[in-house]
Amino acid sequence: AFRQWLAREKSIRSLFRWKISPEDAYMMLTSAYAREVQIRGGHPRNERQVLDNLRSIAEFMTGDTSWKTGILLCGNCGNGKTTAMAAFFTVSEYLRRLEGPAVSGRFAEVVSARKVAQMAKEENGLAQYKGVAVLGLDDMGLEATDVLDYGNILNPVIEVIEERYRRQNFTFVTTNITPPEVRKKYGDRVADRFNEMMKVIVFDNSSFRK
Repeated sequence: AFRQWLAREKSIRSLFRWKISPEDAYMMLTSAYAREVQIRGGHPRNERQVLDNLRSIAEFMTGDTSWKTGILLCGNCGNGKTTAMAAFFTVSEYLRRLEGPAVSGRFAEVVSARKVAQMAKEENGLAQYKGVAVLGLDDMGLEATDVLDYGNILNPVIEVIEERYRRQNFTFVTTNITPPEVRKKYGDRVADRFNEMMKVIVFDNSSFRK
């Protein structure tokens, strides 16, 4: 009886994935990406590196073999990471609505790492970022790692990531720093968490802001 109960309580949980084909996912991502570029007043360019990375996201989000619970986009400034994340959340929200009436509470949240650091001093300020089903954490690495609050040193981004790791909640991160710099800034523990939980996708194309 205990084993049956344990199987129910600790069964391999259903990871956040898109229940569509990889090709449909890729088509939706590229369409959403082009729309985001247009919203920002730009003109979509069929940059091969970006298209390949969008396909990697599509394949990851429709696969059933990986137990990773997040995506990490890293690369230089201005090369499409934040736009790709916006496209990801547009597709996720659309597919979520197709599943039926919205459940109570927020399903997804997108926030900058700097905002997370600022909210650390608020009572329960980090709770929404720890508990939301899908979190987008933009520009990780630009925030102050340590935040001083009444003499206590807080590490808000680390706190959020480690709690989401514990809960196995899906986390989508963009950063301009390299994996070695992630280890240097946040320490071995967080870097190892990232290696376990994140699908790492590198944007090494040139900046679109030139």
